[in-house]
Amino acid sequence: MNPADLSLPPLAAAFVFGLLGGAHCIGMCGGIMSALTFAVPPSMRQPSRLAALLLGYNLGRISSYMIAGALVALLGSVLNHALDSFALVLRILAAVMLILMALYMSVWLVDR
Repeated sequence: MNPADLSLPPLAAAFVFGLLGGAHCIGMCGGIMSALTFAVPPSMRQPSRLAALLLGYNLGRISSYMIAGALVALLGSVLNHALDSFALVLRILAAVMLILMALYMSVWLVDR
């Protein structure tokens, strides 16, 4: 897609996703990180310790997102391979239903 060809619906969707993602970041990244930072006693608030806290939190967050994404992808891959024959049956059933609906709408299957 050419960036110059963006119309209003994709831009509106991107705007809404950005708002929702921003709300997630405010709550997850900002709120929890602020709580963790303020939980550190003032005597231990050296820049190196806060940097380690920030680094540990963000590494854990990114790692957990990566692991969750990998597990979902693995599940999707397993289901895709396990349900190939079932998917074929569903595709054939969908094709037959579309043909029957087309015949019904064209008044070929209706009692005259």
